[in-house]
Amino acid sequence: MWQNQAMLTFWLPFHLRRFTVTSVWQVLTVGCCWLSPPALAAEIAVQLVTQWQADSNPLRFPNDNTAQQATGSARKQDTILANDLRLGLVVPVLSERTRLLVSSNLGDRRYDYFSQLTHQPKNLDVAFEWAVGPVVSGRLIQVYEQRLFDYLSGGLTQRDQGTLNKQIAEFSLQLTPDLALTSTLESGRFNYDLPVNLLYNREDSGRQLSLRYRPGGSGGRGSYLSLGWREASSRFPNRDALQVSSLDTGYTENEWFVEAEWAYSVKTRSNLRAGLTQRDYDTLRSQNTNLLSLLWQNVYEYSPKTRFDWQLYNRPFSIVSSDTLYLTARGMRLDVDWRATAKTRLGAFVGQERITFHNAPNAPATLGGRYEDATRFGLRAGYELTRGVRLSTDLWRERRQRFPDQADIEQTIIRFGLAYTYENISGAAQRSGMTRYTQDYAR
Repeated sequence: MWQNQAMLTFWLPFHLRRFTVTSVWQVLTVGCCWLSPPALAAEIAVQLVTQWQADSNPLRFPNDNTAQQATGSARKQDTILANDLRLGLVVPVLSERTRLLVSSNLGDRRYDYFSQLTHQPKNLDVAFEWAVGPVVSGRLIQVYEQRLFDYLSGGLTQRDQGTLNKQIAEFSLQLTPDLALTSTLESGRFNYDLPVNLLYNREDSGRQLSLRYRPGGSGGRGSYLSLGWREASSRFPNRDALQVSSLDTGYTENEWFVEAEWAYSVKTRSNLRAGLTQRDYDTLRSQNTNLLSLLWQNVYEYSPKTRFDWQLYNRPFSIVSSDTLYLTARGMRLDVDWRATAKTRLGAFVGQERITFHNAPNAPATLGGRYEDATRFGLRAGYELTRGVRLSTDLWRERRQRFPDQADIEQTIIRFGLAYTYENISGAAQRSGMTRYTQDYAR
């Protein structure tokens, strides 16, 4: 292990090199010894990733003269050098069912041409899982994330970052071996840096109650049925009177949902989540609406090496636009994963989506009937050079056809990466949650 220390330190971006591999291990080791009972081993994962990426359109300019007007140049493409340091930790506190899970990511993104987009993404996820016998269990979760603004249409070319702080408390009661009741409380804040986006700063809160029936008990992996209710509210405290007249101060949602999984066979399973949401705006009562959310996922494991994933969805979501209350996206996606050899993994996906705009009351009449058809596909390949050292390459392509009269948006991303992962116990990266920061595709 220690002979790799010089190589690992070299991979770190300049502003991270003050954190040596030795100091990381010292902190993790002391924490594990203090928290973990002697009979239970703490799990540690460390990952260093270097990636080079070519992006044909990082600011997502349309196929018109928007780029020239916004930047003084018709150039859209750029290259990006990315470095990430990721840590994962699983510490049994009292037992294997009562444990602390920590995962974090500290990154650096260096843009060559659009240098104003250079930034340092950050993630920290901490979860405390606890259990009292076979009946009562729960989780406390803290999430912190800082990420780059999701650019679209060239409306903003300055660097902006969004910061998320979210807290979740979950309590579960096993009423019978087959029946469990779960309640959840959530709160969070999402803030932007630039003054132009302050009107989209958001404060969220919510609660959820669900009842799940799983034949075979809580430890089973077969079919299940879950019914639930969710109430959530979003508030936008930084909006002025004009912005409130178009986008409101916030809204409250009540959703009734059903979740089900059907294990048809050892190779095939299907999962469905469907919900009907009533959204009530604070002052724009005429905009109150009912929203349908649907996610239907199917998995077919053709062989131990080949897997197919197919999903169909309909979901509402928000967008940073003063002319739009919300969007609805309806589409489908097919993924194929193939483990060609013990060291080689290949994959591909294709997706089609229609995005419909639901305009704000003050939106110009010329924006009526807006929608976009998005086509996406991607390829990926990974090869394990040695244990813990992996080469990867990704290709991601999207085309958005915009109607009725707006210019299309196209983007192609090609990425090459080299990653080193250390685990003191095999699977520690996945169990700690660190794998959530890994992107199989460029987007």
